[in-house]
Amino acid sequence: MGEAVAFLHQAGTKAEERSAHREATACFEQALDALRHLPAQPEWQERASDLHLDASRVLLFLGERAKSVDHVRQAEALAESLGDERRLGRALVGLAIRAWNWGDSDRALELGQRALAIAIRLNDASLQTSANLTLG
Repeated sequence: MGEAVAFLHQAGTKAEERSAHREATACFEQALDALRHLPAQPEWQERASDLHLDASRVLLFLGERAKSVDHVRQAEALAESLGDERRLGRALVGLAIRAWNWGDSDRALELGQRALAIAIRLNDASLQTSANLTLG
C-alpha cells in the first residue's frame, strides 16, 4: 500500500507539471485514500500533510476554493499533531494566501506572521521567503 501512495503522489506531481490539474487532484486524493488504510505512523502522517498541501494548491487552479481550504486545514492539523513546525509553516502560508485571496487581510496578516515566526525560528530560508512574499 505504501508503494501505491508513493506512485500516486509522483503521478500527481507529474500531472501538475503538465498543468493536468484534474488528473493531479485525482492522484493526490487517491493517495490520501490509500493512506487511510495504513497505520497512523508519523511517516504516513507526514506524507498525508504533503499530499493535502499539494491537492490544495492544484485545486486553486481549478477554482475549487472550499475544497482547497479544506485540504490545507487538514495539512495544518496533521502538522500540529506531529509537532512538525516546517510543515505547519507551509500550511500557514497556504492559509494566509487563501485568506488574502478572499478578502480577509487581517487573517492573512496574522497567519503570515505566524508562518514567518516559525521560519525565523527554524532558520528556513525557503519558508521565510514564502512567508515574506505572502506578507508583502
